[in-house]
Amino acid sequence: MYSYVKCDGVDFVKTYISGALVAALLIAGSAVALAGPPARAQAVGSALELERVVVVQRHGVRSPTKAPEALAKYAALPWPAWPVAPGELTAHGARDVRLMGAWLRQVYAAKGLLPAKGCPAPGQVFAWADGADQRTRVSGDAVLEGAFPGCGLSAAHGPEGQADPLFDAVSSGACPIDADLARAAVLARVRDDLEHPGPGYEAAKAALSQIVAPGVACKDDQGVCAMNGHNSLRVQDGTLKLDGPLAVGATLSENLLLEYAQGMPSGSVGWGRAADGAAIASVMPLHEIQSDLMRRTPYLASHNGALLARAVADAVDGRTPLTGEGAAAPRLLIIAGHDTNLANLAGILGLDWTLPGQPDSTPPSLAMAFEVWRDPASGARFVKIALIYQTLEQLRAETVLDAAHPAGRVEPVLTGCQEGPGKICPAPRLRAVIEAVVPPACHR
Repeated sequence: MYSYVKCDGVDFVKTYISGALVAALLIAGSAVALAGPPARAQAVGSALELERVVVVQRHGVRSPTKAPEALAKYAALPWPAWPVAPGELTAHGARDVRLMGAWLRQVYAAKGLLPAKGCPAPGQVFAWADGADQRTRVSGDAVLEGAFPGCGLSAAHGPEGQADPLFDAVSSGACPIDADLARAAVLARVRDDLEHPGPGYEAAKAALSQIVAPGVACKDDQGVCAMNGHNSLRVQDGTLKLDGPLAVGATLSENLLLEYAQGMPSGSVGWGRAADGAAIASVMPLHEIQSDLMRRTPYLASHNGALLARAVADAVDGRTPLTGEGAAAPRLLIIAGHDTNLANLAGILGLDWTLPGQPDSTPPSLAMAFEVWRDPASGARFVKIALIYQTLEQLRAETVLDAAHPAGRVEPVLTGCQEGPGKICPAPRLRAVIEAVVPPACHR
């Protein structure tokens, strides 16, 4: 199903595609490297040429999505003030995204995909952002400005403030879930024991309690004692919700990471009790476990993320539903979304990873790049997936990324893709994995 959206006087066509029911997918291993921009095709062999790249990127550092009064009950002291409204991208966050954009330009200019200087030719670059939120719209503009300064490029998006099914297929009704199946899928992953949802859970709860309310003798499960509660699942407005200490802890731990990444003074991050990366890392398992259960569980991921997954597969194949009918496939397509979208793609594709120097597996500014390499002799195309990210300290310091201070790069491999050069994936394999898990009811 296609729908048209007018942005800045231009009509863009969008495709809202399906969700997915995933059987068990094996988790692929990941190759990890921190390196500067490589020489053209060096990573996959000199015979291949980079044809295009599709990037799904999380927005930059934002303020907490919950208002200060909603968070106040969870801490013994007031939370630090933010310079923007709840959930909005900060100026610091926008600068980090621009730095990532500049790095992506370096990487893909070195591989021959983009011009090293000046502006790209018309149609070479296109960005689509989630119009529902300021943080994604501004991040879409920021990555383009960082990559191509002074070129006047901006991200297209749907109507401001309106849900875009590409980024949230379940809540928008484009790919509804069966509540019973969803609940069963999550519970199966924890062996029906939500009180022990993952490794490091108890230690992270204890660490968070000592940051938000040290020395408090808890006798109930409310407010600052929320870490004493019990986890449960419920259905609300057609979506599955998690309640209890894991849900609260996921929110609070991410808020602490955002304070640190925002560059707040050490005495303000966690009231001075989360003043370094080690303290942030000690509580982040709560966010990681919650994300793994509620975003990467295959049933949930396949429904909420399959519209995006199929859009990625279309773009990899050179189709252009996002850029408009009859448009040439861009060399660089950027889709500016959320950490939820990245986690959904991981669940659909059966990928898992850790990011050295970054306790958040889907941190601000993270770019998931689908690199399409072509064999000029046979015409065969291959896909390499790369996660390109700033470390926690790079985000905090707004580090300029260059050969001396490179972004991190992790390369997870799709299961069954060991036959290609450098263990990259034949392009049809990506499509096959996605199509195999898309629920028939979500086909459009």
